[in-house]
Formats: sequence, structure tokens, C-alpha cells
Amino acid sequence: DFVLQALRTNPRAGVDLLASALAMPTVRARHMALQAAALLPVADRSGALRDALERCAGHDPDEKLRSAAREVAAGRPYPESSES
Repeated sequence: DFVLQALRTNPRAGVDLLASALAMPTVRARHMALQAAALLPVADRSGALRDALERCAGHDPDEKLRSAAREVAAGRPYPESSES
């Protein structure tokens, strides 16, 4: 949790870590990774992160997270009402 929280202040420091965190088993970790990923301009996202966002948007078991991932993958801000 600590590393993911820290990445919200500097998401460029862990772009590939964010991609991995989007596949973690806990919803909380995936939400934190998604919040940090949302702070990155689309042009600064690695291919791995873009792929992870698309997987999350299409297949995450949590509907709120899937919805938020669709927004972030499209380059829109993280929807604050999606926090769990």
C-alpha cells in the first residue's frame, strides 16, 4: 500500500509497477494503482500500463473499478465516486 500511495505523488517513478498493481488481488491496491495511473498523461503511459488499463476496464471483477478504468484508459480523470 505504501508504495502505491507514494506513486500518487510521482506516478512516472513506477509506471511498470502500476501496470502490475492493476492485476493485484485486492480491490484497494487496484484502485490506488488506477488513481496514480490517472495522473499520467496518456502519452507518458507505457505499453504495459495501457494494456493493463484495458484489461482492468474489460475484466476486473469489481464493477466500480471497471468503470473507473474505462475512464482512465480513455484519458479522463479518475472518477472520485469510484473510491472504495
